[in-house]
Amino acid sequence: MDVINERREILNEIASSTSEDVNPNSKTFLDQMMDYAEARNFTDRELSMSISDVLIAGSDTTAGAISYMIMMLAMHEDIQEKVYGEIQDIFGDSKRPVELQDMNRMQLLERVIKEVLRHCCPPHIARRVDNNIKLENTTIPAGSTLYIMLYKLHRDPQYWSHPDSFYPDHFLPENIERRPKYTFLPFVSGLRACPGQKFSLMMMKIMMVTILRKYRITTNVQPSEVDLSLVFMLEISNGYNVQLTLR
Repeated sequence: MDVINERREILNEIASSTSEDVNPNSKTFLDQMMDYAEARNFTDRELSMSISDVLIAGSDTTAGAISYMIMMLAMHEDIQEKVYGEIQDIFGDSKRPVELQDMNRMQLLERVIKEVLRHCCPPHIARRVDNNIKLENTTIPAGSTLYIMLYKLHRDPQYWSHPDSFYPDHFLPENIERRPKYTFLPFVSGLRACPGQKFSLMMMKIMMVTILRKYRITTNVQPSEVDLSLVFMLEISNGYNVQLTLR
């Protein structure tokens, strides 16, 4: 609330010092949320809760996935070197920043990211049933709560050839085609799907490219030693013990 009030004071000062309309493209995320709240008569508490939801869902989850990916690449140096080779093919020895057109060329890195999300996305979600749902042998009544175990879905050997291993080839085009559509749901799906899906994938690509262009990641931890704990997503309970070495 302190941040919201401080921003309101700044915007009021700007409005009183100029008669020109503010360019909507120059507005911050907070400005946009404040406009949204005002148009819908949100209370300040509702506004602050909406902003907090976006920040927590959009930063903690991505940070957790990036940490997990760093650990997986440290433990699987062969995959790390293949990703580095892909990065070299795109950037060579240049130091230019990652640009939007580079994203589509990072096909191996995208498979690695999806495999990370298969492992560490939120292990379960809940959905309320508004209408009766008829299945083959039963009916789920309206008003029920469906508890969906993504952990089990993402490790079901019926759909995943290496369910408990870190295996980015799960996401080769031919393997994706063989699986039913809703067997991979790190961002859920439908009207309640995560609105930040594309942004988070871009953020993870930029972060990993930035790290791998400069450092080799190693660890003494073996895959069999990894224990997971539930926070919001699944996290490695004994930390991310890695070493970075300049390339």
